[in-house]
Amino acid sequence: MKKIAVILLIAALAFTYAVAQTNDYTDEVLVKFLPGTIQIGAVNGAEKATLNDVKFSPSEIGQILQNNGVITVSLTFPNIKISDTLYTAEDGSKIKLFDLSNIYTIKLADKAKRNDLIAQLSKQPEVLYAEPNGIAVPYATPDDLHYPLQWGLNQTNDCDIDAPEAWDIYKGSSSIKIGIIDGGVENWHVDLSGKVSGDAGWGWSGHGFHTAGIAAAKTNNAIGVAGVDWNAQIISQRIDNTDDVGIYQAIMDAVNSGAHVLNNSWGLTDGSGNPRYSTTVRGAFANAYKINRVAVVSMGNDNNNVPHYPAAFGQGIIAVGATNEADVRATGWSGGQGSCYGNHIDVTAPGNNIISTVPYSTSYGYYDYMSGTSMSAPFVTGLASLLKGYNSSLSNDDIEQIIRISADDKGPAGWDQEYGTGRINARRALEMLGPNYCLNQWSASGGYQFSETGVMDYQFYGVSGLTDGTTYWAKRSEVRVSVSFPANFTAVPLMWGRGVGSNGFSSANANFGLPYCEVVPGTQTATGCQLRTYIYHVYVKPTGQEVGWFPYSNPASAVFQYTVLGPYLAPTSATISGYYDPNATAKGPIGYTFLNWGCTKGTYPVTYTLQVKEPY
Repeated sequence: MKKIAVILLIAALAFTYAVAQTNDYTDEVLVKFLPGTIQIGAVNGAEKATLNDVKFSPSEIGQILQNNGVITVSLTFPNIKISDTLYTAEDGSKIKLFDLSNIYTIKLADKAKRNDLIAQLSKQPEVLYAEPNGIAVPYATPDDLHYPLQWGLNQTNDCDIDAPEAWDIYKGSSSIKIGIIDGGVENWHVDLSGKVSGDAGWGWSGHGFHTAGIAAAKTNNAIGVAGVDWNAQIISQRIDNTDDVGIYQAIMDAVNSGAHVLNNSWGLTDGSGNPRYSTTVRGAFANAYKINRVAVVSMGNDNNNVPHYPAAFGQGIIAVGATNEADVRATGWSGGQGSCYGNHIDVTAPGNNIISTVPYSTSYGYYDYMSGTSMSAPFVTGLASLLKGYNSSLSNDDIEQIIRISADDKGPAGWDQEYGTGRINARRALEMLGPNYCLNQWSASGGYQFSETGVMDYQFYGVSGLTDGTTYWAKRSEVRVSVSFPANFTAVPLMWGRGVGSNGFSSANANFGLPYCEVVPGTQTATGCQLRTYIYHVYVKPTGQEVGWFPYSNPASAVFQYTVLGPYLAPTSATISGYYDPNATAKGPIGYTFLNWGCTKGTYPVTYTLQVKEPY
């Protein structure tokens, strides 16, 4: 643990946290129909109409809506174009995004009928998916003042993220942008000034200010608090008082504005406060992953292992739980709340009694304490932005894996449901990009069919040639390749697959077409490993008519991207030369001769100098 002097303004939170929400959207359903199912006229420039002004094919769809008391039907994304489903990546390649066309917002007179409507619509072949619309809520529990310092960054018992030691290595770059998907952040705060762009205004009782300050408050300015990343810029995207559609747009706005890392200290809930899944919001995170963005998400504060979303979406998400000042899972918050846990957790970070920036004045200035996994996520977000700034070539999977691998193991040895791989350690994460390690981003092509499943029901989203949400029959083939590392390692190195740049899919169902590559467990050696991905033979259900192979039919077409991180490569050959330095400092009758040698092969050429004492 390293001592650091930081001047802090401290405040106690003396009000009850409340979400200012004018609409909970519990009377709305989002439905994606097959093309041609609905014909709707324009009203006031927006695609919205009552049932009498909508034509349905088949008419049974309209009858279901009428029987359940639907008031209006509106096109959710009226300005969407087919071209909007294609994104041009930095390397010029085209990425297929989540298809927003043919999604409609159905508004009911009686929200009590929503579940019945969803169940009835979901049985219709023309309905690709039907799900409740809803809101996001922040995962923060305000608390009283307990500590006069930012213990999560640095404290004497070392239950922190080793921030001062990390800052000795790197303090961040203003070229890195963090998207704060939250209740709003503004530029006027003294510890955020000159950093913030994006949406104006704020809600959620200043929750967005608090998370932004943890990740990237101005640091070393003799006031306020320190951010994990001293220099990162902040893009504010507000999702307070909005629905799944607004959340989708906020995430995509942050991505399109250049955010490298997305902080998501919130969760999706239904009208009763229970966690819920959203295909629409999942589509936004799938897009972000395909575009090589890092998404950090809070696990939730319900003190249970029930999956909360977006934390449990899977690939492309870093799910973060909370620890307290004793380095154990944080519990004991108001109402019996505590950090959620479960099979989808990746890491933990400090989340109890965290001081940060707020937009309201207290006796200590514009700073206050909050607790929750909302506070844990921005610690990880700040670390992710440090890593991206330190090495801009890192992919989103590289950043996630380095954060996971470098964490301080807590609880039972190895990964566990309460801590994931452990509490993050910023110093160790940055050290893995330093001189004692080699990080190699390699690729392999070709492959063979290792196995094939029988026919299963599958749904795909964001896959060219397939209709989003349609239930197909598909056979899944596992494609493998055996790779020999282009260089030797002194021991078995760390290794992982990178999705971005790979051209197979994962085994997930529903499958959002995320590029996928995985190191096959148990195949790792000092000289190589096996990699795998998946392809699909797709058929129309129930006729069995072949649709085709996705994303390709020939396993030999597979491209695998992978990263290997380990000690410096052992030289395969060396050249030794020597010289005598007559001007070398001598002690008594001893002079100095210098021998130089270096690797002639390997990823990183290295030269060594040996100073040899010998008589004159």
